[in-house]
Amino acid sequence: MKRKAAGQKTWVDQSNNEHFIWAVMYNLSIIFPLGEAIREFKKTRNIAWFYHPLISFLTIVIYAYIFLGAKLKFYV
Repeated sequence: MKRKAAGQKTWVDQSNNEHFIWAVMYNLSIIFPLGEAIREFKKTRNIAWFYHPLISFLTIVIYAYIFLGAKLKFYV
């Protein structure tokens, strides 16, 4: 939210509604990010890729919490 106030663009600003919805569904699925993590691990052998499914999921949950909190004003 502070990025928008500073005039910075986020990935949300650069996508249309349809792409945004698909990105949210993709990240919430955990299955697709897991497949991506396995594919990228095979390429790079970087074990950090196995955090990708969890972080993808948590990113959406945290963004939703912050967005709803700002709209409903239940935190400062």
